Amino acid sequence: MPGSATGIVAIDTIVVGILGSGVRPDLRAANERIKAWAESGGNLITQYHRPWDSWNPETTPPRRLVIGQPSLRWRVTDEAAAVTVLAPDHPVLTRPNPIGPADWRGWVKERGLYFAADRDPAYRPLVEMADPGEAPLRGSLVTADGGPRPAMLILLGGAVAGVCAVIVQKILAQSDGEPVLMVYYSVAITVISAIPAGFVWRTPRLEDLPLIGLIGLTAIAGQFCFLRAYKLAQASFLAPISYFQMVIGAAMGFVIFQEVPTWWTIGGAIVIAFCVIAGGRGGQA
Repeated sequence: MPGSATGIVAIDTIVVGILGSGVRPDLRAANERIKAWAESGGNLITQYHRPWDSWNPETTPPRRLVIGQPSLRWRVTDEAAAVTVLAPDHPVLTRPNPIGPADWRGWVKERGLYFAADRDPAYRPLVEMADPGEAPLRGSLVTADGGPRPAMLILLGGAVAGVCAVIVQKILAQSDGEPVLMVYYSVAITVISAIPAGFVWRTPRLEDLPLIGLIGLTAIAGQFCFLRAYKLAQASFLAPISYFQMVIGAAMGFVIFQEVPTWWTIGGAIVIAFCVIAGGRGGQA
């Protein structure tokens, strides 16, 4: 879950309402934590604000964003002004509910005001609009991805550690069988993980025991298959197959947690599947 290091847990989206920074002292006090949470992968949605709503362009938003003033310069008054969508495939405009031409009809009073006048290059405009005869404005709806997420860096570190483990196990497999290696692995990981676990230990609930047992059984089965495979074949041949776990993970995430994969994930899954098939055929040749 994003933001565990910031104290904001069990939340994947925070919505800062209209004028929120100007009327909520507690929100201003938590601003740094919220920004850190957003940078770690949380979805932060900030609605209409004015420059004097305790809005500091450098410190209030996650990235620099200047609210334009006077409002007469940074607004679109005509409620029927044409809206040009700049990124029709962006997730903000496509899910969970797609936003189409009908959603821009029937507006009352105006399209909007106090648009962003200047912003960090990380922000991407999604729509543009203008009053008749005026230059189009692109500051009404902008979005940005966070920086390098801790989860990604941790996963990268895990990949490096995994490679080192494969090398050590490959060496030991030359003289020891799979059951012996599994004992080595289990003892080592138990001793090492017990140190940090002592600081966060929580006694499992009875209803959690079946899942804990399932974790143990699947981990043992997976470790046995892993050790056996690397004893029988070269690591270079098995590497594409080990990547297939990402495809399985994405599929299970969709089925169990309704996590919709991005096009990048789908494309990567296709590449991995192709490599697995090609590698299998190469091994049979």
